[in-house]
Amino acid sequence: ATSACQVRVKIENLELKIPDVFSFSKGVAVSSPVVGPTGSFQIILRVYPSGMSSEVSDSRHVAGFIHILPPKHLKDSWSCADVRFWIWVERNNDSACVSTTTSFDQTQNSIGWNDILSGRRLQDFVTSDGELRVKAQVWNLPYVQPPTETSEPLFPGLDFSTEAKMLSFRLA
Repeated sequence: ATSACQVRVKIENLELKIPDVFSFSKGVAVSSPVVGPTGSFQIILRVYPSGMSSEVSDSRHVAGFIHILPPKHLKDSWSCADVRFWIWVERNNDSACVSTTTSFDQTQNSIGWNDILSGRRLQDFVTSDGELRVKAQVWNLPYVQPPTETSEPLFPGLDFSTEAKMLSFRLA
C-alpha cells in the first residue's frame, strides 16, 4: 500500500556524458547522479554503453534504463503509475529517441531499452573525442510526503510531568 501521493507536473532532467564510450565492456553500466526530492521517489539514468551482459548479439549497442529509488519508508510496497519518460542520444542536430508511459513498482523498478542505438548508427553519435551524450526526461513521478520523524527523547529517564525539586550544592 502506498501512502498519500501527489503526481508532480515537474519534469526531471537527467544527462550523462560518457567519455571513451568504446572502452566499456558489455554489462558495465554508467549511472547519472540521483535526481528528485529527498524523502520521496528519486530517479537515475543507467546506461550500458556496450549493451547488457544478457544480450546475445555481438554487435555494439547502447542500452538505457530509468531506475526508480523509492523513499525509505515505502521500500517494501510502492508503485508509480503512468510515469512517462524519454531517453535519447544526441549529437549536434541529430538524435535517437525512445519513449514510453509505464508503471514502476518494487518488482519492476528499472525500465528501458536494450538497443537505443546500435552498429553504424552508434558511431554517428559519438563525438570526435569518443564521448556519447545520453539524456532523459521523466514526467508524472509521484511526490510522497516523508513521514514526520518522532525523535527519541534526549534524556529518556527524565520525567517533566512533575514539579522539579530544588537542589543545593556546597562548594568547598
